[in-house]
Order: sequence, then C-alpha cells, then structure tokens
Amino acid sequence: MSSKGQPSKNSSGSNRMNPPNGQSSSHGAIPSVTDLKKAEAMKREINTLARLLQEKDNEMVDLESKETEMDQQLVILAEALAEKKSEITQQLDRERKKLAELNRGDQPEETSPEWEMSQLVELAVQAKSYSYSPYSNFRVGCILKTESGAYYRGCNVENVSYGLAICAERTAMVKAVSEGHKKFEKIVITSDMADMIVPCGACRQFMSEFGDFEVYLTKGDKTYKKYMVSDLLPFSFNSSDLVAGQVQQNSS
Repeated sequence: MSSKGQPSKNSSGSNRMNPPNGQSSSHGAIPSVTDLKKAEAMKREINTLARLLQEKDNEMVDLESKETEMDQQLVILAEALAEKKSEITQQLDRERKKLAELNRGDQPEETSPEWEMSQLVELAVQAKSYSYSPYSNFRVGCILKTESGAYYRGCNVENVSYGLAICAERTAMVKAVSEGHKKFEKIVITSDMADMIVPCGACRQFMSEFGDFEVYLTKGDKTYKKYMVSDLLPFSFNSSDLVAGQVQQNSS
C-alpha cells in the first residue's frame, strides 16, 4: 500500500497485493492431466515388468527342479546300467566256462547224453541274447557240435536290406567251417516261441550240404525233439544231383 492507502503498482503497471512479511508467494505446482496419465502408464509398465520378472523367476525355479529330477534319474539309470553290465558280464563268464569245459571234455564222470543235452540247450538259449533282430524282433539262438567235439554258438543277424539277414544255424555253421570243421554231430536250435522252433528252408538246404546229422528243435519250456537233417529236408539238392546234371549235359 502507498502511504495514502492506495495499492502499489508493479513494474508492469498492474495492481497486486504484497504478501505478508515472511511469507512466500510460490506454491506447489499442480500436476496436469497429461502428467497424471504418464505416471499411471509408467506405473502399469513397472507392474508389468515386475510380473514378467516374477514369471521368469518361477520358470527358473521350475527348470532347476527339473534339472535336479533329471540328475536323479540319470543316477538311477547309471546304477541300473552298471547292474545290467555286471549281470551280462557274469553271464558271459558262465557261458565261456561252459564252452571251455565242453571243448576240453572237462565233464563229470557221470556225464550222460541227457546231461550234455541240458547243457547244450542252456547254451543255445543264452545265444539268443546276442541276436540282432531289430526288424522282426524274432530271436533265434543255437549251439553246434562238430564231430571232433568243438562247439560253436550262433544267432540270427538281420539287415535293413532284409535279404541279407543270416539265420542262427548258418551263423554257427559258417563259424565252424571257417575254422576247418565240416563234419557235424548235432545242432540245438532255440527261440522265444512257446511252440517248437523249426529251421527255414534255406537253413535246411545249408545243413544238408554238410551231411546228415542230428537236429534238436526246442520249445519255450526247453523241452526238445530230435530229428535228422534228412527228416527235415527229405529231397535235398546235393552234390550228386549237380554231378548228374553235368553228366547229362555233357552226354547230350
């Protein structure tokens, strides 16, 4: 106020009241609607990021839990594989021992044909474990005894080109022939069938190439029946037929 009680004018000429002594004329700025909207949007973004971070944390916890579970499963699997390996190793040792005993003639004094057959059936059954038959899942195993007393195991070996598969009987015989044996006493054939296993036509012809010897066909319960090769293939094609055909051709 002027000395005469009139309002003072500021430099711009407008009239205003001076604030009381000791008081400031500045007050807190009131946020605009735009500022409020931006703040709300930022808050939503922060909440969204917090939720995403929590979800990621939960996923990490799940992954760690699954990793722990997989580690436990791997430990169990490793233990099972080690146990299975031990069983197979022990089985192989038993088979090798039996074959060694048979090949040495290291048998009890009371050995009988029945005892020998029981051993041969067991060896033939065990030979199935070596079968490579991923396409038919039909395992066959056999044991072949030569006239000189040697023993050879055989199993079927398949191939993705089906015609290249080789039967257990031929596997055993090829192994024996490759080591100089061409005379055989008997062969024992096994499979997973409940009924009696019989050799295919190709194997019958293959066996007949090396004479007429005993063939033991087994059932799932390990019982067996004895046949001769000539019983299984009474009209085989042999070397005499080949010679006869050559003679007839030459005479004509």
